Amino acid sequence: MFTKIYLALLAIAVALMSFLTYFSYSWLNSIGDPENTLQNYLFYSGISWTALWISFVALLLLANIVLWKDRKGWALWLSLVFFAGFIVVQMFFVDQAFFNFQKENDLTEKSYFLTPVLGVAICVVAAIGIFFNQYLVTRMSEKMLGSEQQEDEVSGEE
Repeated sequence: MFTKIYLALLAIAVALMSFLTYFSYSWLNSIGDPENTLQNYLFYSGISWTALWISFVALLLLANIVLWKDRKGWALWLSLVFFAGFIVVQMFFVDQAFFNFQKENDLTEKSYFLTPVLGVAICVVAAIGIFFNQYLVTRMSEKMLGSEQQEDEVSGEE
């Protein structure tokens, strides 16, 4: 049951993030006033980032339930793929287009762009967090419920 709920939430999150990412990116192709375009991009990009973090946390909560019930960590790692995928799209492509938009319209004096490095760092930290999360939940589950191996040994001795 939780697996189906998780997959439904993942599908909704992917659809929502795809729409929000495209919508914020589409503002950079606007032919209107650059200042207005800048403000609208920042607004919708902020909504996109907020939706990404909220959906990632919701997916992690359900993934932990799936891990606890089924003792399989695929949902945790799929949540990481979702998160890392949208981080890469946002920080490598959309933010690069935003930086180019600012330079073309003389809205920034920066000459370098370090956001992809930050994106890689965020993905690495998230992967480490997922690894330790899976380890801790698995250990707690074994301590509280006992491992399947111990249950087989007990039933085999009787």
